[in-house]
Amino acid sequence: METLLHATDKTGTDIDIARRATYVFRQVAEKWLCVVDNSYGTGLLDEGGVRGEEGSA
Repeated sequence: METLLHATDKTGTDIDIARRATYVFRQVAEKWLCVVDNSYGTGLLDEGGVRGEEGSA
């Protein structure tokens, strides 16, 4: 899933950020449970982590 964020940074500059979220579900006793909720994006897995994503601190 991709999430598009529009925000204003500390200096007042408008920034746009795209995050590719990861969700993993597991079925347990006929119910689906979310076992991984990485809404910060797959950039956490890239070399350099979140700092490597445009617009991140």
